[in-house]
Amino acid sequence: MANDEQRNSDEAAVAQTARNYIESWFAGDAARMSLALHPELAKRSLDKGALVTLTAEQMIEYTTAGGGAANAEKAEPIEITVNQIDGNLATATVLSGVFTDYLQLVRTDSGWRIANALWKNV
Repeated sequence: MANDEQRNSDEAAVAQTARNYIESWFAGDAARMSLALHPELAKRSLDKGALVTLTAEQMIEYTTAGGGAANAEKAEPIEITVNQIDGNLATATVLSGVFTDYLQLVRTDSGWRIANALWKNV
């Protein structure tokens, strides 16, 4: 595949992973959330000066429990920006009506997965 084609393919795949992540949260779709997350995910937020960390397992559990459903009506608009792709690493930003997420992704044998996320409420 030519470089431009590979880049376009990677950008689409990274954007889809980010979309799976944010849309599955609001929809309570744990299977789709699982597709987006690396098993060793570290999702962090700053709360009163302290970093709070969630794991992939916790995110999937919270998604199953409908953690984002209460805010689903406020989710739109959702904007996904692929900031950079460098080989097997990528960064993306997800803006929704509720959250801002800064994502770091890695290419795995099963596709792009979110390894790190830093997020805040809007």
